[in-house]
Amino acid sequence: NASDRDLMKRYGYQSEAAYMEAKASGELWRRIDRARREEIRELAVRSFKALGCCGVSRIDFMIDEEEDKLYFNEINPIPGSLSFYLWEPVGVPYKELLDRMIQLAMKRDRIEDSLTFTFDTNILANAKL
Repeated sequence: NASDRDLMKRYGYQSEAAYMEAKASGELWRRIDRARREEIRELAVRSFKALGCCGVSRIDFMIDEEEDKLYFNEINPIPGSLSFYLWEPVGVPYKELLDRMIQLAMKRDRIEDSLTFTFDTNILANAKL
């Protein structure tokens, strides 16, 4: 996409393969300064919670460097390969990611099973029986 091509040029990658390897290895993430990475993490968590998501998602952001602003772009709640390549550079191997997801799904299922819903309505008040 256009943003990938811009980053390839900006960071001097000569081929898409080299760029994709850098992206997958977390190299591009490490090129972002620590304060901006923390801002991205915080916005990702807030966005994830605000949208009521669960499990793994990939959240894309855009950075306007001229204005020094960070923008939420989109969320992919079912990313291909569970975006494992984004987790491994921060110390979460694929097997552990899967284990965590299974545990979270089981916990969510137990919580949903324990919920009780009531509806306060007077829908039959005017019914002629």
